[in-house]
Amino acid sequence: MLENKRVSQWKRAGRWIPLAVLTILVLSAVAYRVASGSGVKRQVAEIKARRLPVSPEELDLWYRRVPATSNAALAYLEAYSFFVQPGTNNPNEMKVKLALGEPLPAELNTAIDAHLAKNRETLEQLHAAAALPESRYPIDLTKGFETLLPHLAYLKSMAFLLQWEAINQSARGNRPEALRAIKTAFALARTLEGEPLLISDLVRIAIIAINLPAVERVVSEQELSDAELGELMDLLARTETSGADALKRAMIGERALGMAAFNMDFRMFEALSLDASTGLDDFSDLLKVGLFEARRVLGATDRDLGYYITRMTEYERATEKEFPEMLREAQLVSEKVESEVPQNRIRYLISGMLLPSLSVAAKKEAVLAGQLRCARLALAAERFRLAHERFPDARELVPTYITAIPDDPVDGAPLDLEILEGSLGAKGTGIRVESLATTAVNKKGTKSTNLPEVAFTILRKAKSSSGEKRDGAEEHKITSSGDH
Repeated sequence: MLENKRVSQWKRAGRWIPLAVLTILVLSAVAYRVASGSGVKRQVAEIKARRLPVSPEELDLWYRRVPATSNAALAYLEAYSFFVQPGTNNPNEMKVKLALGEPLPAELNTAIDAHLAKNRETLEQLHAAAALPESRYPIDLTKGFETLLPHLAYLKSMAFLLQWEAINQSARGNRPEALRAIKTAFALARTLEGEPLLISDLVRIAIIAINLPAVERVVSEQELSDAELGELMDLLARTETSGADALKRAMIGERALGMAAFNMDFRMFEALSLDASTGLDDFSDLLKVGLFEARRVLGATDRDLGYYITRMTEYERATEKEFPEMLREAQLVSEKVESEVPQNRIRYLISGMLLPSLSVAAKKEAVLAGQLRCARLALAAERFRLAHERFPDARELVPTYITAIPDDPVDGAPLDLEILEGSLGAKGTGIRVESLATTAVNKKGTKSTNLPEVAFTILRKAKSSSGEKRDGAEEHKITSSGDH
């Protein structure tokens, strides 16, 4: 009798065990969900405390509106309305290498002339727009990743147009017009500095890179005055400084857009992940939907969002550093992402889609900074040559012609200043500055062999018609070092 009673008690107790286990699981899930949500709320509050956007709507307000009368962006869009495509004889697509110190190939020169002739009105509009002080393109960032950005393609087309105008005017000996084209191209790039999107910042970098070879050619072909050279140096220095700010704004903007992506439904997730590998690739469609929604209910999506905010904020903090520390810090963040995300594809499902594409931004900014610094040092050497009729030792440039020898943004070592003599033959003498470390970063990890060197060269023709060199025939190299 007693034994039967004990069995009955155990049976009754056994009925509660599944319920107790279920209760523990539910409470654990709720605790996980609450903890995840609380962590994200703290992160969002910290960003808001710094008066930075945390959503597409806030980002749209953060991208400052400017009066139409002073808005260069609107004027550049108006200029593009006059733009005529080059057609079949497109100088941008000709596989012709422009050799510094050599005249333009006849076929290319013909194509450039035709392209510029079709776009005289466009060019006049571009030069007029360059005088306007502010910029905001008419885009609606509240649409998040669906925001349309047609102006980016327009700007690249006009950047090439200005490059060809500078080169063409220099070949004709029209120094003022060549310099005006260069300044307008840099003003065109400047209109994207405030646009808080990574793709916009990359186009800004591309516009400058497109036109730096034109600067190199104009300075080599024309004897610019000290004032003109100084003005170009100031322009390059301002471009580098504002570029660092633009990259930071781009990271802030990408974070705000990315945070909204964690609220997307499965349909939008599938649309965004068409060209990307995700942690759900091996599951059936029905199971994909179930796992995606389960992540949201159980708080895993919040944990994913917290990870995304953490890494994006680390990227943002990295952009506040000076080179080369900025590059090192950004690389450390990228290495974290590259090691953590592949091992936790489900946990970082959305972060894994958004974060990897950001890893190249700091490298591209470093490459551009290297190009700008090479150009500034070469221009300083040209200023010295004007005053002394010879090329300088790097130590002679400081502080009269440049405040300090620029460092390579990759390794922090002073840039090399190389005097070119003898080996150039009839081309004359010149000066070359090359950023060796940055060139290595530019070419690392790519299959392309056509990437430009991170360098700036100025060639000068000998004064005498007999081809006699100005300073002798020996070629030598001066390396800038810490004793300057």
